[in-house]
Amino acid sequence: MEKYEEMVEGAEAYDDEGASSSEKAFMQGYLDEDDGTECVECGSAIQEEGHKKEIDGEMHKFCSKSCLEEFEESL
Repeated sequence: MEKYEEMVEGAEAYDDEGASSSEKAFMQGYLDEDDGTECVECGSAIQEEGHKKEIDGEMHKFCSKSCLEEFEESL
């Protein structure tokens, strides 16, 4: 996870020379991300098919049903 965080933090200065094709694809997807929406519970990127729930008049987005349930349990 630490390597991932370093890649994300340094994404703007990312040099793909020597990176594998999967690493290049990952970073291209990250750099192309328009929305940047993250799961309220775990912080993971949310795909279009993510879960949404209005809680106390505010819309929250989650990457999975389990994160939504965990968030509701913590209220």
